[in-house]
Amino acid sequence: FVAHGACWALLVERRGSAAVPLQRLVEVAESVTLAGGTTDTLDWGHNYGGLFSPDRRGYVFPWEEDSPAFFTTLPGRDENFFANPLATSQPDPTATLCDTRQQPPGSRPARTISAVRPWEGDPLWALPEEIVMEIALELPTRDALRARLASRVFWPVFHTQRFWASRFRLPFERAWLVEARDGGKGLLHWDRDWRSLYRRTHDKHLRPDQYNRKRIWGLLPHLSRLLDLEWHELPRDLPPARFMLPHTGSAGAPFRAEVAADVWDAAETKIQSFACSGRGCRVLRRRCVALPDAVVAMSASFAMLGHRRYIAGLALRTAEGESVRLGYSGLGETWVAASDIRGFNLAVGSRGIQALQCLTGPSHAASPWLGCPIGVPQTRRLAMGGPVATLEGGFDGCKLVSMAVCVQAPPAAELPEPGLRDAAVWYPSLPGPVDMHEQSFPPVKQHLAGYKPLFWVHFGGPGGRLLQHLVRIKTYSVGGAFHRLEFLFNKPVPTACRVLSLVPNGYPWHTDDFEVDGPGGERIDAVEVGYGPGYNGDDGPPEEAVLLWFKVCTMATLCRVLLTRPSCC
Repeated sequence: FVAHGACWALLVERRGSAAVPLQRLVEVAESVTLAGGTTDTLDWGHNYGGLFSPDRRGYVFPWEEDSPAFFTTLPGRDENFFANPLATSQPDPTATLCDTRQQPPGSRPARTISAVRPWEGDPLWALPEEIVMEIALELPTRDALRARLASRVFWPVFHTQRFWASRFRLPFERAWLVEARDGGKGLLHWDRDWRSLYRRTHDKHLRPDQYNRKRIWGLLPHLSRLLDLEWHELPRDLPPARFMLPHTGSAGAPFRAEVAADVWDAAETKIQSFACSGRGCRVLRRRCVALPDAVVAMSASFAMLGHRRYIAGLALRTAEGESVRLGYSGLGETWVAASDIRGFNLAVGSRGIQALQCLTGPSHAASPWLGCPIGVPQTRRLAMGGPVATLEGGFDGCKLVSMAVCVQAPPAAELPEPGLRDAAVWYPSLPGPVDMHEQSFPPVKQHLAGYKPLFWVHFGGPGGRLLQHLVRIKTYSVGGAFHRLEFLFNKPVPTACRVLSLVPNGYPWHTDDFEVDGPGGERIDAVEVGYGPGYNGDDGPPEEAVLLWFKVCTMATLCRVLLTRPSCC
């Protein structure tokens, strides 16, 4: 991997006394793809501080909407974004340190007793001024200044040079100006005009090289936090994990199930480089552990990649207080009670597992979510029924990307094959107790394994209350296939009740729509669908059937929507 010398110097400065762990840096870099698979820019899940904007040509999955699958440079910003962030040809940016203060220090208001008796009802008034200042020094700038509105004891903060000087050290917003710390040595002098320098280093006053440095400085914490994740090998004295066999369907045989993100597999693609694949994730190492007896709690540690949070590692705690860790750990983790674990609900994005629920006891009671499942495809595939005997995790350089469990089947019974409701990956959430009509879905078996999320929409709302407000149904198709369905209402309704399938973004879609007189009592009472072989760009056999047409029947009229190949209808 090649890094700009200026960016490397800023990373070293940002980490201070903590050295850059080169092996960890390589592992993390090997875990992300090139943006769109076509550039020399790694896709960290962000837009590089405004340097790029997404340029998605084609459809976009909702859980990938904020991930820059394709990048395009924003016009008119080259001077700021590509200037040398360590340029020395310009005047010293700290020259204003010696300027005359705009207000002499003696003009700051003193804490005096007024006729309104400000201490009444304000418990902070009893604190010494030095303690108040120490509190202000630890607050973000905006919070410290807002505190002046809540308590008069914070009034002197605005006029104190020590407070403004603290804004130029980590972790505050002007720390990127390393020259302010006495040439980067970390020394701050309180007798300088720090408030004036703070004002003059606002974005509108920055030179291109300073603007670019501030941009890069703001991105470095994302990488630094990933480098600081700690990998845990399993203790050698653990009992051996039960062999992870695939499901055989026979009585007494171990039952194994796995959930994985969009894991790159060189054997299944013509793209022989993960970096050039432009999407998904990879497995760098796998670990398998037999669940200890008397597990009472489970925790997850997290890692941020761009704006999304992923599970980095797991921990199991026994009643004796002993813990077994699987994967990485970071600065913070969340624990939930978990005994007699019978399986898991997972929220899994294309780049890794983002949240999980423990299912405990014969009733499969669900624990609180570890992580945030909102806006992420979810699955019950690991809800196995019997007690979980073995837990397996697949990891890349910073997060959990696959998870498998093994359950010993009852000796006198055969475990049935899971159906679509339990084995598929669903978006936007797990479906409730509704009829899935699996017999009308030809490619059902292809969604019982792997990462192929299915969409579902409850457009009628709870109890069908939204049907009286339905006025139009709109379809989107592109590339010979149907990709999106929208339900339009005469009142605002949640997105989960309006949209089915992909996000139309940056591509000429073919659209069609028809009216439904929901307010007048018209209701949908039948739906017919037609499937056919999908198109394959390599002229090979299609992977699965695609929806070619569907017909909606109502009590008042018959509407047919042709998507592709009208002769099929």
